[in-house]
Amino acid sequence: MENGKREEEVYDRAKEVKQFEDSKTGVKRLLDSGNTSIPRFLIRPPESLPCTAVAPPPATNIIPTIILSGFESDHRSIINHGIPSKIIDWTIASIKAFNEQPPEMKVLHYCHDMGRSVSYSSNYDLYVSKAASWRTRL
Repeated sequence: MENGKREEEVYDRAKEVKQFEDSKTGVKRLLDSGNTSIPRFLIRPPESLPCTAVAPPPATNIIPTIILSGFESDHRSIINHGIPSKIIDWTIASIKAFNEQPPEMKVLHYCHDMGRSVSYSSNYDLYVSKAASWRTRL
């Protein structure tokens, strides 16, 4: 017994995070492994959640006017920031292809060094945040 808790109730977050980080396969590994439970370090504690109670807006009879003129002109491209859809489609296909590789291929690029030309990693704040984000980045 430790502090009144049975040994199996003692949670070692650092150990669980290290095991996750050492796997160097990111969040997708959780899905691919057939895991049926969410690792505890990914569960946000209730006290860290934003308050969802919102006061209703005050009743008004004013309808706001939003002017959307100028969006159709060539010099004001908003969709995809002017990047051709062919490039966006290629980028998405490349990211999917990378993520579908076997873990042993992806691990070659696993690194938290943002200065590298290719960096594949999970949360930068895994060891300090109360709950890690469900994020793996390329």
